[in-house]
Amino acid sequence: MKIKHSVAVGFAAAALLVGAGALSASASNDVSYGGAVRADYNSSTNYLYAKDTKTDGLGVRVIYELSNGATGHLDNDQGYGTQTSKYISGSGTITFKVCTKDGPTTKNCSGWVSSTI
Repeated sequence: MKIKHSVAVGFAAAALLVGAGALSASASNDVSYGGAVRADYNSSTNYLYAKDTKTDGLGVRVIYELSNGATGHLDNDQGYGTQTSKYISGSGTITFKVCTKDGPTTKNCSGWVSSTI
């Protein structure tokens, strides 16, 4: 009985170590919509990115909320293959979504994703 318990504890400890390594290996979180726009927050550099990934004439808007209650957005109207960035630091969490935009009008959006700041 004692051997079975030790083996189970060993497997559980190994699973925790593998899981912890997987979580800390990625310092960024990203989301895209319709193959046209993409947003990424990199917690190692504290930059939020808005990327235009389709030649459709639409721009990119990333809408974000911080856990301290602050809100904002980052736009990219520079065209296909470009990205804009914004430095966002502090502590807590950033929750964001990416949208297509036509001029000043926000169009279709992804779901929300979160990342640690």
